[in-house]
Amino acid sequence: MDYKYDIAISYQSEIGETASKIAGYLEAEGVNVFYAPERQRELMSEKLNEVLYDTYKNQSLVRLLLVSDRYLASEWTELERRVSRGEEKRDQRRRIVVDYTNKKELPADLKSVVYIDGKCKHEDEIASMVVSRIRELKLNGYNAESNAQDKRKHEKIKIINNSGIITGDNANFGDISFGG
Repeated sequence: MDYKYDIAISYQSEIGETASKIAGYLEAEGVNVFYAPERQRELMSEKLNEVLYDTYKNQSLVRLLLVSDRYLASEWTELERRVSRGEEKRDQRRRIVVDYTNKKELPADLKSVVYIDGKCKHEDEIASMVVSRIRELKLNGYNAESNAQDKRKHEKIKIINNSGIITGDNANFGDISFGG
């Protein structure tokens, strides 16, 4: 199973023009983009919080966070930021943070494996970097199914058997093996 979108763009309206230009460059490169203004009709008929959470967390290979000063204070973008919190290192590679703030340092939850200073780059340069990341992730076989399998491999299996014994990683009872 592949992701529905190659990328989902999260931004605040104060940099809407910049977000629109980046989305345009990405689409010109053949990238399947989730960009809210283009999806307004379908979003209006849904439970917005649930749809956005699912889109950013499960349906998009990459999340592009265009962080401005108002972005940091917005309730809507807080949901989009929250999706990235507490992720495994592997999933953090799916997030790209572009900093348009006047701050010296972003909050800890926005420190990212991929960080771009948006004040020093044009929209086409940012789009080019994003396309490179998407291609790299796809080339390395990063898709929703492999991500789910990878997570299952690392989960600790705990089962209470009939004797009331809790078993964990790599436990064996005769011919029965738990864990990997």
